[in-house]
Amino acid sequence: MVKYAMAIRERDILNSEFPARRPLSSVEYFDLARLGYFDGEHVELIDGEILTMAPVGDLHRSIIDILASSLRKMLNTGFFVSVQSPYVAGSSFVPEPDLVVIQGSARDYLGKPLPTASLVIEVSESSLQFDRSIKGPIYARSGVLEYWIVNLVETKLEVYRQPSESGYFQSLEFVKGQTVFAICQPDLPIAVADLLP
Repeated sequence: MVKYAMAIRERDILNSEFPARRPLSSVEYFDLARLGYFDGEHVELIDGEILTMAPVGDLHRSIIDILASSLRKMLNTGFFVSVQSPYVAGSSFVPEPDLVVIQGSARDYLGKPLPTASLVIEVSESSLQFDRSIKGPIYARSGVLEYWIVNLVETKLEVYRQPSESGYFQSLEFVKGQTVFAICQPDLPIAVADLLP
């Protein structure tokens, strides 16, 4: 009888009117960051909520460094690579992708938010499902032409193209021994082995 009464009470509480959740906007998020609210923390704004992300491990960091160095050497002029920078992907989304390839030069965006990216790359290990199911659709909705996941769990490269409001229409997988190209640089083959450990 007590358990039944508690269940009824829980149901009544859940069905009662609680104050509505108020998500943060990207502007508010940056205001808090400027005030030092997130100092020393690796956080991202996802769907208006501040999420604490896992620390970057040594392998993850090494792959990011290798990718950044390789892409900077390979990309033609007219593009630049930004590493682990806040990327405004909507009014309530500010992820920090591992790498972003942007058209133009870094000086073009001095003190300004990054524009829509030509290519976003996430290096994924413990965050693999999150990067696929949450971040992928966010990047697609924000107009990112191409999204790559360097999958450290299965040692492969996942490539997502053709963004839409519901996600990417095309998904491809590449392994060592194959080559891939970025849509923004179709004449530039990249050895997948150079992107994987």
